[in-house]
Amino acid sequence: MESRRGYVANDESASPIKVIEGIDKKALAVFPIVASGDVTGAVAYVSGEENTRATDAQHTLAQATAMFLSKQIEE
Repeated sequence: MESRRGYVANDESASPIKVIEGIDKKALAVFPIVASGDVTGAVAYVSGEENTRATDAQHTLAQATAMFLSKQIEE
């Protein structure tokens, strides 16, 4: 998140990101919430039992949510 770039699990070679300590579920898509130039948080779409790749809808939803929250925090 420090690089202000999103992460999307599109293929099997992508390193999985564990977003919740103590829970064995991986993130399919993670996008930073950037307000006033600072990363204030992140939006993560967490996998289900059988999901290993993010769909286009999951990618777009996580990205749009992060953008929306960024604008709300700036106001």
